[in-house]
Amino acid sequence: LDELQAKGLEAAGVDVAMTDVIGAEQTIREVYHLERPVDDFEATLAALRTTRMEIVPHIVIGLHHGRLMGEFNALDMISRHAVDALVLVIIMPFHAAPETPFATVAPGDIACVFRRARRRLPDLPVLLGCARPPGMHKRVVDAYAVMAGLDGIAFPADGAVAVAGAIGRPYH
Repeated sequence: LDELQAKGLEAAGVDVAMTDVIGAEQTIREVYHLERPVDDFEATLAALRTTRMEIVPHIVIGLHHGRLMGEFNALDMISRHAVDALVLVIIMPFHAAPETPFATVAPGDIACVFRRARRRLPDLPVLLGCARPPGMHKRVVDAYAVMAGLDGIAFPADGAVAVAGAIGRPYH
């Protein structure tokens, strides 16, 4: 997205721009099937900042077939721009084509991304979005989100409120 396109979105009445930020060229090529540099994603954030739109980037944890690749670079890119919030979501491998070698991201690896996001963006609302594997994986990940200090969880798993209470975090 360049500045002209960003201004066009704004002129069309868009008030919030949500965009994936990918921090690894290999992921852009092999998952999104685009021949674009990582710098294009950062340039998009800069172009959006020339508007009055709210900017809410998303990072898809494990986007590269269930492996961490570029998530920390994406956090660094986002930290260089005045965005309004960050949404973290987690790849769900059961949506992948059967021939794609996809793994479920380990909860401990996800927790590392949560901690880094909170440390790198201490004053920014960091939210866990609705896309994440269900079941026990979701319960563990949501507990990690609470403990890492994320500001919100879409459709929190059973037990997330109990974790918040146990560690003295306010919730509603």
